[in-house]
Amino acid sequence: MREIIGIIIIITIVSGASFALQSYLDKTSDEILSKLNNLKDEIRQAIDTNSNSETAKISNEIVAKWEEISEIWSTIVVHQELDSIKLSILEVNGAVEAGSFDDALEEIDKTIFLAGHIKEKESFRLKNIF
Repeated sequence: MREIIGIIIIITIVSGASFALQSYLDKTSDEILSKLNNLKDEIRQAIDTNSNSETAKISNEIVAKWEEISEIWSTIVVHQELDSIKLSILEVNGAVEAGSFDDALEEIDKTIFLAGHIKEKESFRLKNIF
């Protein structure tokens, strides 16, 4: 009987930790995707008005946010995928700082895809289990 109780406790702990990590992954990926979409809108506005007042600030916020969340993501996600996202974010930041908005928009779309893909890939769904 004690073994069954022990197994139930272990399963409960593992399941709880899994749901907590999934919740964190969902929340932080939504934050980074929101910031990327905000930057995309700012860049389009900067192209139309020839003014890039907020783009560098938002781009630097994205880099800082990524540095903050990537440490915890590294316990959940394959490192190669994290490296791809980091490189893409750095490309966005470099393109924004250089004023190359067309390149920045292209990299933002790539980063949005990569971050969204991880969110879907790591989600707790039947198709991801089997």
